[in-house]
Amino acid sequence: MKQPPAILIVEDEAVIALDLKLELQDMGYRVLGPVASGEKALRLAAQEPPDLVLMDIRIQGPLDGVDTAARLGTGGGPPVIFLTSHSDDETVARAARTAPLGFLTKPFQPRELRAAIEVGLARTALERAQRAAETAQAQRDAQVQLLSRASHEMRTPLNAVLGFAQLLRNLPGNEGPLAQRYIGHIDEAGRQLLALVEDLLDLQQGADGLRQALRPQSLVLAGCVQAALEPLGALAQTRRVSMHSHGIAPELRVCADAARLQKVLTALASNAIRYGREGGHLWVQAQALDGRVRITLADDGEGIAPERQAQLFQPFARAGREHSPIQGTGLGLVTARTLAQAMDGSLELHSSPGLGTVVNLELPAS
Repeated sequence: MKQPPAILIVEDEAVIALDLKLELQDMGYRVLGPVASGEKALRLAAQEPPDLVLMDIRIQGPLDGVDTAARLGTGGGPPVIFLTSHSDDETVARAARTAPLGFLTKPFQPRELRAAIEVGLARTALERAQRAAETAQAQRDAQVQLLSRASHEMRTPLNAVLGFAQLLRNLPGNEGPLAQRYIGHIDEAGRQLLALVEDLLDLQQGADGLRQALRPQSLVLAGCVQAALEPLGALAQTRRVSMHSHGIAPELRVCADAARLQKVLTALASNAIRYGREGGHLWVQAQALDGRVRITLADDGEGIAPERQAQLFQPFARAGREHSPIQGTGLGLVTARTLAQAMDGSLELHSSPGLGTVVNLELPAS
């Protein structure tokens, strides 16, 4: 069970210290101390950090309460509420420089003590949560910047690899099937890495960031689907998957970025071919809705277990296929959804084990 907040009492008047201890215990708090000097307070706080300190200003030893509070506060120490019968301007000014949670002037009532402590603890918890959120946000900004810079830096050598692979393919002496096969491996690996870099760049921008860079236009959907499926013909033939997309009405148009839409459709169709049933089918259909167009890609593969489906839109998750011989990075679906959202659309997946998978992509009609 979670322990109650621990409160350190620093008070050199024994009667007041004992009274404070009993009051706090009745309120349900854990009590550290009491101690009568700043040196003892610092040692005890180092052994068991308190959640809050009740600090008398006039205490025993060379360190008074203000000096002790200042040392406790170094490095984000516990918050302090001062207890004092000395409320002169100079004392208050010195104490205020340590940024205390507040002051309680002796003598005070139990309800005043409880209110000061509860408000202080609540304020401290809120400030800590805010600092944690700010730290997490800063770590995310730093990660995004690092990812963006690394991705951009990787593009240049990858483009060089692809360019030299093309030169090697056409050089005299490389006409043989073995040389062409090796060069093809270089070209394919380079393209896979370049696609991964582009996916990472899309993800680090997020839907809002991508939206500013898109060029939406009115597109004939049937042509977009055909352009996305044609490059997958060899893969479909290898897997003996039949692709069916002839039922899309020629008048259906969507408002989207042409390159990004093709990337989304290619990723979804590629997943269906690679992860679907060998010798199976891929159906691509579309229908007009109220101001929208729904594009449906369905396969008759083995489907995805319900407990795996929640992972599908997490980066690098492959629904249990991470160690399978099927190539993939686990970024296709999450990138596709990010791009769909950037184009003011949506992407949803439904799957039943043994019955296949259906992906619905909705985009604004044009």
